[in-house]
Amino acid sequence: MSKILNISNEMIRYYEKCGVIEPNRNNNNKYREYTMRDIFALTECLYYKSWGIKLSDIKDSIYTCDNNALDNMCLYKKELSKKIDYLQLKCKRIDEIIQYQKTFRINEGNYWIKMIPSKKVFAFAAGTQEQFANEELFIDNEFGSKGFFNDDLIFFDIEIKLDNSIVKWNYTIESKYFESLEAFKALPAFEQREHLCLCTVLKVKSFMDIGTELLNPILDYAKEKKYSVTGPVNTVLIGRSYEKNEFFRYIEIQVPVEIDK
Repeated sequence: MSKILNISNEMIRYYEKCGVIEPNRNNNNKYREYTMRDIFALTECLYYKSWGIKLSDIKDSIYTCDNNALDNMCLYKKELSKKIDYLQLKCKRIDEIIQYQKTFRINEGNYWIKMIPSKKVFAFAAGTQEQFANEELFIDNEFGSKGFFNDDLIFFDIEIKLDNSIVKWNYTIESKYFESLEAFKALPAFEQREHLCLCTVLKVKSFMDIGTELLNPILDYAKEKKYSVTGPVNTVLIGRSYEKNEFFRYIEIQVPVEIDK
């Protein structure tokens, strides 16, 4: 039986325990003796299993004429559709990341205006620049415990926001993705509305390099263009590189601005 169906003896005995098959016992040696009925029952069991039917329901599907098989098939289709929707959403996110990875190095040092979409912001850590340098940070363990072991993390961006002397380390997710996911909806977050930003790409060795001196060029550019800066500067981790035995991070600087027409 094991060789015919390419399943282990342990699995066959498990199906027997569940009542799917009921082999006879040889009176002389007590060995199990399987009949064609048992073989057909097991093949049907494997068939229904491929539909996503629970093993506890398979016996009823084989030996009765109730609607369990149809109900389970409809439920299985619903679960598959949900998985397909999720995978399509993930593919969309990955495609966005791929397209950005192809171009961000070209934009290093350039300036452009773009609309930042609405997002949900999850606070992860906060402190002064000195505290960041000394790793003396407030860490939100609630997000950390649920966020870093979840496949949904691919939908998030890592952002460092500079608010005067305070540095805030956040994880953000666009609202269009957040509404389709369930894992993080119970966690505290705040809404960041859609807004206009002056952007550039810079290469740094560490987030600790992000400071006034690094930001002066883009702030001077905003002043030159007569853009009104409307909020704290935000930085987004967008890539990494290893050059001449040194490790670098690429970050997108986002300066919220208002442009007089």
